[in-house]
Amino acid sequence: MKKIEQKIHEWMVANHKTLCIAESCTGGHLAAHLTAIAGASQYFLGSFVAYSNTFKNKILSISQEKIDQFGPVSQEIVREMAKRAFEKTGADIVLAVTGIAGPEGGTEEIPVGLVWMAIGIKGSEMRVWKCQFKGSRLVIINKIIDEILYKLYGFFN
Repeated sequence: MKKIEQKIHEWMVANHKTLCIAESCTGGHLAAHLTAIAGASQYFLGSFVAYSNTFKNKILSISQEKIDQFGPVSQEIVREMAKRAFEKTGADIVLAVTGIAGPEGGTEEIPVGLVWMAIGIKGSEMRVWKCQFKGSRLVIINKIIDEILYKLYGFFN
């Protein structure tokens, strides 16, 4: 069985689509999974690794007021991350992720492993959902990557 990254690669190339990522808690790992396949530049435009609130504000143009109002780990912010990535790149498809991978940084309201994800496909309504993962930092990051990539592939089939 082919890895999900290979299946996505083949679909994107065959359908002449482009993809951009705005990722926070995955710290570039999501982009690394997709670009590990030779020829990814045929569809992969790039990734905003928007780890800090300052970067989200200055590079993705998400207002500090919105970050303060909703918090960086929220449905509203992941939706904004995806929307801004669309605006800045013109990609056909955008993936966005924000959350807390741990092992520290969680609170009672936003525990370690809480993640918001979004998939935006040009011409379609953006899909946004929340997951709660458990495990070490690397386990959580890998679960996030699996979740969003399998969900993305599901939209193609």
